[in-house]
Amino acid sequence: MKEYSWTRTIIEYEPKGDLEFRVGDYACGRKYRDGTKRRLEAQFPSCVGALLREGRASLISAKLEVQRNLERQAKERQRAELARQIAEEDKKVQDLETWVSNWARARQMRDFIAALEKVWTDQGHDLSPEAQKGQRIIWMKQQADRLDPMPSPPSVLDRKSELNHW
Repeated sequence: MKEYSWTRTIIEYEPKGDLEFRVGDYACGRKYRDGTKRRLEAQFPSCVGALLREGRASLISAKLEVQRNLERQAKERQRAELARQIAEEDKKVQDLETWVSNWARARQMRDFIAALEKVWTDQGHDLSPEAQKGQRIIWMKQQADRLDPMPSPPSVLDRKSELNHW
């Protein structure tokens, strides 16, 4: 049939009187039809059996799908738990790295403050707590203590570096 600028095909189906019964998928499911040797009515037990098999297969498929979903959800929970554990461990490592970095900076500051005190003492500056330079030294020590993640009193082990100079 010609319509405007294109052609459309119209197919009219006419019944031939042959019956067909399909079970399952239209494209590849089982087909029972009238034939020259056997009529569809005679194949009724096979049709019922095919329907029962299809129903059983659908039920098994649904149960398998539920089982796969449960397994997938369990794996997702395991992955989420692993991701949480990894993130927690990463945070701990990051905190440790921050502490080590702050500890090293505090130690550098203390070494610098000690060297500065020695230079100012050698130059004869007043380093008493009332003097300006003495207050500055106290403030610097407070900043180093603030930065240090593990404030502790000095140990004799901290003086190991002095042995190398003797």
